[in-house]
Amino acid sequence: MMDKETRELLAKLYTSQLEELAKEKDIDCGEEPDRIDYLSILGKSDLINREDVERLIEEMEAEEKTDKKDEEKDEGYLPEIEKILKDFKKQGPLFDKANELLEKMQSNFTEGNLEGTISEGIEGSDIVEDMTNRFEKVRKAYIIYAFRQLISDVKEAGIDTGEAEELVLKGAEHFHKGEDEDLGDVLKEIADKAGDLQNEQSKKMKELISAIDEFIDQTKDLDVDIDEARELLNKAEDAYDANKFKKVSYFATLAKKAAEDARKDRIQGISDSMLFVRTILDDAKDIGADVKEAEKLYSQAKTAFEEENYGESKTLIKEAEQLALQLQDAQIQKALQLKQRRAPEKVVEVKTEAASKRRRAAPAYSGPPIQTYPRPPTPPPRMPGRPRKRKTRCPNCGQSFPVIGGKGPIKIECPFCGMRGMMP
Repeated sequence: MMDKETRELLAKLYTSQLEELAKEKDIDCGEEPDRIDYLSILGKSDLINREDVERLIEEMEAEEKTDKKDEEKDEGYLPEIEKILKDFKKQGPLFDKANELLEKMQSNFTEGNLEGTISEGIEGSDIVEDMTNRFEKVRKAYIIYAFRQLISDVKEAGIDTGEAEELVLKGAEHFHKGEDEDLGDVLKEIADKAGDLQNEQSKKMKELISAIDEFIDQTKDLDVDIDEARELLNKAEDAYDANKFKKVSYFATLAKKAAEDARKDRIQGISDSMLFVRTILDDAKDIGADVKEAEKLYSQAKTAFEEENYGESKTLIKEAEQLALQLQDAQIQKALQLKQRRAPEKVVEVKTEAASKRRRAAPAYSGPPIQTYPRPPTPPPRMPGRPRKRKTRCPNCGQSFPVIGGKGPIKIECPFCGMRGMMP
């Protein structure tokens, strides 16, 4: 059976090394053995001697030194702590085994099996001692590693962590060298610093939530749907109340993005409205509408848009659009009315022509002599090359307007309704 010193050396090995040792010596440790099983079975085996255990310890230390050469430049002894924690995760049944041992001792003592109680107690002393030592080591490792993770989290919030990072490296070094007293002092400093970082992170997250809440309210003024952004921000606030600051940052970022997307869509809509109103104003101006007031509103809306005052720009461009449409409609109605007024004139001319025929058929005039006037002289011939001035009537709105041009077909445009055509 293995002596006590060799069993103590065996307890220093990682679980993976114990497994390799069992395979090397062809020792059956049962199905799915844990660390306690390996220590218990290998510690009773005559196939393992002190030299085998010391060789594995030397290999473990050499491997650790090799792995640390590059890592210690930046992180000191932190990789060693990571390895301890990863290995400890495989030892879940450790405390169950210790419980089982205590239950056996209690059962033997109750049944009067005092020799069995003593035997179980002596056999389990190494296991309990190893469990206690490893628990204490892992406890300290978790404090250092958790503080390192806290530093990583608060860095994202823009908090200065230089002093905290120095504490982590100092604690990892004392941990590695087994300087328990110095490590205890550093762990106390870490606890105080962790509280300060937590408070500062809480303040930053509160400011982040407030800033995004204000941004969402500003977006709401543009008359956009902010339900999604508001729902995400509520989740960020719930995470803040639960001190889950990583989730606060995650949901707050999503809320801001949702509000930004909605705002971007609304801004694009305002820009499209301005182009539409510009087209309406140009069309209304072409048919003779007075668009001065609408142009003024459009100019104000454009200025507000360029100054990123999108709420005011949206209101002004809406007013300009309504006014421009009203002016355009009024001008079209005016053109239609002019066209309708022209139709009765033709009837009057027909009636007048018919009346003239009737007058010509009437008896000869027998009253006083009618004074006659000389015929106006014939106008002088037009100078060659001088454009002729004529009048025409628009077939669309019925308005007549002068046309200046030479012989042959010429392009004309009605100044009242904007209709274009050719005049022979």
